[in-house]
Amino acid sequence: MLLMILLSACMDRPYSPSKPMEPKENMLVINIKNNANFDFYGLRVDLLNHSQTTVYANFEKIQKEDWLSFEFHEDDFVLDGEAQMGVAIQLENGDTTPINKKIPVQLEKNKSIFLQITGDEVENARIEAEM
Repeated sequence: MLLMILLSACMDRPYSPSKPMEPKENMLVINIKNNANFDFYGLRVDLLNHSQTTVYANFEKIQKEDWLSFEFHEDDFVLDGEAQMGVAIQLENGDTTPINKKIPVQLEKNKSIFLQITGDEVENARIEAEM
């Protein structure tokens, strides 16, 4: 019986890396697609005074075209106005390398933002609007 409960919990994932996450009420979601031509193992998003990191539970590399989603709630900060967002790439050894360019983000409730990571190596990685 316990095994069945655990399997049910695992199957009810809030999102799949094959598709971006939709926002819930009073929430901003930043969806970032991996279109990079180099391996990485996670992303850290820094927005205002909040930092979130997304990695796979088994620390596998992020697959090409996978979506990583970051949720920001109105309880975190006021979802109104504009802020600069920083992104750092997490490498296999656990080190992070920031992407040099910060992105202006319009903070709004009930909104999804779609971005992508591109580049041929970590040193020239870019973050830009997902096309």
